[in-house]
Amino acid sequence: MKAKPHGLRQATITAAMLLATVGLCWVPTMQAAAQDYVISYSDLLMAADRGKVKVVTVKTVEITGTFVDGRSFTVIMPYKNQVITDLQHRGVSIIAGQP
Repeated sequence: MKAKPHGLRQATITAAMLLATVGLCWVPTMQAAAQDYVISYSDLLMAADRGKVKVVTVKTVEITGTFVDGRSFTVIMPYKNQVITDLQHRGVSIIAGQP
C-alpha cells in the first residue's frame, strides 16, 4: 500500500482541526440561543397586550413563560396582588407552579 503524500496528510490534519474549531465555536452559540430571555414585568404586559405571550407559569417570586414564537422568558414578579388579573385581562393562559 502506498503512503499518502505529505501534502495530502497535512491538508487532512488541517481540515480536521478547522472542523473541530468551528464545531467548538458553534455548539455554545446554539446553547445560548436556547436560553430564556429575562424581561421586566412592564415588558411582559406590553407583549401580552400585543398578543405575543402564549402561556405563563406563576410561582412565588417569578413568572416563566413562552412567547407565541416559541422563545422562553423569565420575569421577577413585582410585589403586586394584581399580577394574575393583569395577565388574564390580556388573554394569557396561566399555570400555577409550586415555589
